Amino acid sequence: MGLAAGGYTVQNGSDAKLWQTHSCLVSLTVMQIHYRRLLLPSSLIGACLFAGVCFSQQASSETALSTDSDQLADSDTPALANPALANPALANPALANPALATDSVSPGDKPPLELPPEVVKAGRKAKDKFLEIRSRLADELGKMRSTNIRYLNDEDRSPEAEDRYRKHRDKSRELMNELFVSGLEVLRIVADAESARYLVTMIEHRMKHDYYDVATMEAGARMIDAQVQEVDFIYPMTARTAVICGDFVLARRLFEILNIDKIDKADQRLFRELDELEKQWKREQELIEASAGIEKPQVQLITTRGEVTLELFIDSAPSTVAHFITLVEQGYYDGLDFFQVIDHILALTGDELGNGEGNMGKFIKDEHTRENARVALAGSLVMAKLPAGPKGQFHADSASSQFAILYFPITHLTESQTVFGRVTKGMDVISELRRVDPSKKKEKNQILLPPDRILSMKVISRPEKLPEIQYVDHAGHQH
Repeated sequence: MGLAAGGYTVQNGSDAKLWQTHSCLVSLTVMQIHYRRLLLPSSLIGACLFAGVCFSQQASSETALSTDSDQLADSDTPALANPALANPALANPALANPALATDSVSPGDKPPLELPPEVVKAGRKAKDKFLEIRSRLADELGKMRSTNIRYLNDEDRSPEAEDRYRKHRDKSRELMNELFVSGLEVLRIVADAESARYLVTMIEHRMKHDYYDVATMEAGARMIDAQVQEVDFIYPMTARTAVICGDFVLARRLFEILNIDKIDKADQRLFRELDELEKQWKREQELIEASAGIEKPQVQLITTRGEVTLELFIDSAPSTVAHFITLVEQGYYDGLDFFQVIDHILALTGDELGNGEGNMGKFIKDEHTRENARVALAGSLVMAKLPAGPKGQFHADSASSQFAILYFPITHLTESQTVFGRVTKGMDVISELRRVDPSKKKEKNQILLPPDRILSMKVISRPEKLPEIQYVDHAGHQH
């Protein structure tokens, strides 16, 4: 017998909770036990999620700015919603957290357990922090929008205005992430409708933009523990994030109760490849530990969406890293588009032609067969190669200047292409890149906005002497 979860079907299981029984992630405290008991009635949190969301997705046609050189970078930052838009039928104050808001409950609910004073105090402190961050975020979003409007009205199109907009945008994104963690801290202690609404809204936003981290995984598991049934993306998003974050125990538990035929094809692939993905994840952790003492070069990547920090695997791909650093220092990548950005796969750049056919005139030797070659996980940097057929084959030693940043782990790339680095900061920035799929047919009268691009790249740290670059000519000769 199944339990409806939107378009998905999950099987009824035991009363064991995903997060409570997941000992490797969170140790139980008295607060968490009370939190768990308080959230068991689905009417307490499940229904109040529909009382209106704190944030809603902006329509890019109304608020976004083009990435053309004479315009500001656009923003997909969710905006503060008008409370009047909340569903009045569900906006019942009785659904709010009884420990922080009201002693009343909706009809049919079991009376909430009386919380110890120290739990109530801790809950209030956590909620105060949440509200303080939310206030700062609202202020920052207001400043960003004001700058945007002045730009669109042709009141101020100066370079200073462009710089102000980007600073407000980056600060807003930072505060959004802070607010997510703060809301999660509230729910670790007590039930709270506002915090839950924000987490659920942002989980959906992150799912749409391919942004996955441990906090998102925990938030999803806690929503499932709270028996949130009507929000259909929570189950597959939590399973997906668990795979990407390397928690295969949680991933398997969720995939076991999901109807695999009804989930996204990308998630079906993760399910089919779970064993290999786990094997590759463990391999990568071993390589990370083995290279912990090696100082790795760092590169700053500034895009039209914000700043990203890259770490380069000079120990496992020395020739590729030396080649990449050389191109960065020459300014080769500055101004180049992310000409292909595909959901659940990758963001591709490094082509002067902007159509996938360009290169810098030289090709480098593959390094994916080295003993310590790294694994293609989400956030990995992978050198692109020339295709050798319709079935995903590539010409050997054909990497040049194009590289991809992965949104998802891709098992077969580990065996065919050089993984030479990873994103250590700013994956939320990469997740916001405008999607560009050259294979999709353009609809009649469809307006295509310009792709995001690299504004500049700068080497933050590197060894004084780089490894020798192993170039290969078109005849296959190394030199």
